[in-house]
Amino acid sequence: MLAKSLIGGEDDLMVDQEYEVGMVVEGIVSVITPFGAFIQLEPVIEGISSGVSGLLHILDISEDQKANIEHYIQLEQIRLFKIKEIDRTRVPNLISLTIRGMN
Repeated sequence: MLAKSLIGGEDDLMVDQEYEVGMVVEGIVSVITPFGAFIQLEPVIEGISSGVSGLLHILDISEDQKANIEHYIQLEQIRLFKIKEIDRTRVPNLISLTIRGMN
Protein backbone atom coordinates (compact mmCIF):
# COMPACT_ATOMS: atom_id res chain seq x y z
CA MET A 1 0.00 0.00 0.00
CA LEU A 2 1.20 3.49 -0.67
CA ALA A 3 0.28 6.47 1.43
CA LYS A 4 1.11 9.96 0.25
CA SER A 5 0.55 13.29 1.95
CA LEU A 6 -2.97 14.05 3.12
CA ILE A 7 -2.07 17.68 3.69
CA GLY A 8 -2.14 18.89 0.10
CA GLY A 9 -5.37 17.16 -0.92
CA GLU A 10 -6.17 14.34 -3.33
CA ASP A 11 -3.32 15.11 -5.74
CA ASP A 12 -0.86 14.33 -2.96
CA LEU A 13 -2.39 10.85 -2.61
CA MET A 14 -1.15 9.86 -6.05
CA VAL A 15 2.16 8.09 -6.62
CA ASP A 16 4.79 10.28 -8.23
CA GLN A 17 5.59 9.25 -11.78
CA GLU A 18 9.17 8.64 -10.65
CA TYR A 19 7.97 5.31 -9.21
CA GLU A 20 7.60 2.54 -11.79
CA VAL A 21 7.04 -1.21 -11.62
CA GLY A 22 10.36 -3.05 -11.65
CA MET A 23 12.32 -0.21 -10.06
CA VAL A 24 14.59 -1.02 -7.14
CA VAL A 25 14.12 1.49 -4.32
CA GLU A 26 15.63 1.98 -0.89
CA GLY A 27 13.29 1.90 2.08
CA ILE A 28 13.13 1.55 5.84
CA VAL A 29 11.10 -1.21 7.51
CA SER A 30 8.70 0.86 9.62
CA VAL A 31 6.13 -1.72 10.81
CA ILE A 32 6.15 -5.51 10.88
CA THR A 33 2.81 -7.35 10.95
CA PRO A 34 1.78 -11.03 10.71
CA PHE A 35 0.97 -10.51 7.00
CA GLY A 36 4.11 -8.59 6.01
CA ALA A 37 5.67 -5.20 6.59
CA PHE A 38 5.19 -1.54 5.78
CA ILE A 39 8.18 0.10 4.19
CA GLN A 40 8.83 3.86 4.31
CA LEU A 41 10.06 4.99 0.90
CA GLU A 42 9.93 8.74 1.51
CA PRO A 43 10.20 10.41 4.90
CA VAL A 44 7.40 12.09 6.80
CA ILE A 45 7.80 15.87 6.84
CA GLU A 46 5.60 17.29 9.59
CA GLY A 47 3.04 19.74 8.25
CA ILE A 48 4.00 19.04 4.64
CA SER A 49 3.89 15.34 3.79
CA SER A 50 2.90 12.07 5.42
CA GLY A 51 5.58 10.39 3.32
CA VAL A 52 5.33 7.39 1.01
CA SER A 53 4.96 3.82 2.26
CA GLY A 54 4.74 0.51 0.43
CA LEU A 55 3.48 -2.90 1.52
CA LEU A 56 5.77 -5.92 1.53
CA HIS A 57 3.43 -8.93 1.76
CA ILE A 58 4.68 -12.10 3.45
CA LEU A 59 4.49 -13.99 0.13
CA ASP A 60 6.85 -11.38 -1.35
CA ILE A 61 9.33 -12.21 1.42
CA SER A 62 9.12 -16.02 1.47
CA GLU A 63 7.13 -18.80 -0.19
CA ASP A 64 6.18 -19.97 3.31
CA GLN A 65 3.15 -17.99 4.53
CA LYS A 66 3.95 -19.06 8.09
CA ALA A 67 7.59 -17.95 7.93
CA ASN A 68 8.93 -15.73 10.66
CA ILE A 69 9.22 -12.39 8.87
CA GLU A 70 11.94 -11.24 11.25
CA HIS A 71 14.24 -13.95 9.85
CA TYR A 72 14.26 -11.93 6.61
CA ILE A 73 13.82 -8.30 7.67
CA GLN A 74 14.13 -6.33 10.90
CA LEU A 75 12.35 -3.25 12.18
CA GLU A 76 14.13 -0.02 11.11
CA GLN A 77 16.33 -1.96 8.68
CA ILE A 78 17.34 0.00 5.58
CA ARG A 79 17.47 -2.13 2.46
CA LEU A 80 16.53 -2.37 -1.21
CA PHE A 81 13.07 -3.43 -2.40
CA LYS A 82 11.66 -3.99 -5.86
CA ILE A 83 8.37 -2.37 -6.88
CA LYS A 84 6.10 -5.25 -7.85
CA GLU A 85 2.89 -3.34 -8.61
CA ILE A 86 1.39 0.15 -8.40
CA ASP A 87 -2.38 0.49 -8.42
CA ARG A 88 -2.92 4.04 -9.68
CA THR A 89 -6.71 3.52 -9.89
CA ARG A 90 -7.10 3.77 -6.12
CA VAL A 91 -6.77 6.85 -3.94
CA PRO A 92 -4.43 6.72 -2.19
CA ASN A 93 -2.47 4.75 -4.75
CA LEU A 94 -1.32 1.32 -3.60
CA ILE A 95 2.21 0.06 -4.05
CA SER A 96 3.36 -3.53 -3.56
CA LEU A 97 7.00 -4.37 -2.92
CA THR A 98 9.00 -7.58 -3.05
CA ILE A 99 12.41 -8.86 -1.95
CA ARG A 100 12.04 -12.27 -3.58
CA GLY A 101 14.63 -12.90 -6.23
CA MET A 102 16.85 -10.11 -4.91
CA ASN A 103 20.26 -11.03 -3.49
